[in-house]
Amino acid sequence: MVGRTPPVPAVFIGGKLVGPTDQVMALYLGGKLKPLLREAYALWL
Repeated sequence: MVGRTPPVPAVFIGGKLVGPTDQVMALYLGGKLKPLLREAYALWL
């Protein structure tokens, strides 16, 4: 858990800490999530 009240899940992609779910959404909206998932072999499309 990352230091928040209430705590939120910490997200890891390819063994690297991405942050809480709002950071994942920011990566998605910025078009940077798919490259991270491809690099971690979690997305093949």
